[in-house]
Amino acid sequence: MPLGPLQAVASPCWTSRPSPAPASPASPASPPGPPGPQVSGSEEASPEGTPPEKSLCDLDTQQVKIYMLETRTGETAVAVQRADGKRWRFQRNSIDFELTCSADSLQKWLDGMLSEQLPGLLTLLVHEVQTRGEALKSAEKERDELRGSEDYEFFGLDSQNCSDKDIEKAYRKKSTQLHPDKGGDEESFNHMREKYEQLKSLRKENKRKEGGGSIKWDARSRESMLGAHGELREQLVWITRHLTDVEEELSELKRRQAVKHSLTCWDYALT
Repeated sequence: MPLGPLQAVASPCWTSRPSPAPASPASPASPPGPPGPQVSGSEEASPEGTPPEKSLCDLDTQQVKIYMLETRTGETAVAVQRADGKRWRFQRNSIDFELTCSADSLQKWLDGMLSEQLPGLLTLLVHEVQTRGEALKSAEKERDELRGSEDYEFFGLDSQNCSDKDIEKAYRKKSTQLHPDKGGDEESFNHMREKYEQLKSLRKENKRKEGGGSIKWDARSRESMLGAHGELREQLVWITRHLTDVEEELSELKRRQAVKHSLTCWDYALT
């Protein structure tokens, strides 16, 4: 399982040989079998009178163009425009479907989609992976700061000035106090070891340089785009699950900190 979000980019984001148009060009594409999210047709490609905010590609009229736009409700969407003016729009319901559908429903949805439409879906997935990836990084940073402050305090250390040697020294001192063979409690000893491992992990993570890969696709190849879709969806699922876990842990850390602060204030008031 990947350790973090990839930087996903399209290369190139166009199709030089479009797939045959559907029998009814004005109608939205819909998958066979169990319905997935509807891909909106050209009449809903952007709010009335509002041009797309950002064009991701500036290509000639013989090729498909991709636009990032904002709907009336403030939702980010991606529009795909064909040379004849036909447009399709992908928005949040496509992301929700990707995260909750069965493998069979997803496959049927993709099978019912034109190759011309796939760059739009991939562009939306790229945006969502990047957005959620940034949210995950922010939540992890806040969690690590709270977790670290607890762990440093447990060992009687100053997080701003202590070294790795100081942590090892504090760990050995605590081990002597809490080791079952020295009359300590096994549960307390294991709790202390857990905090020590968390501190080591946190310091190692802070020293690690961020790496990044990329997910690319050739919009002239349906196989290439479907392969990129699989990788992007895997990233999206992993980030979403991990973000939920980190947010739950962060909420618990904040709760404990609030309780500790309340007790400290109460003790101070009593004195």
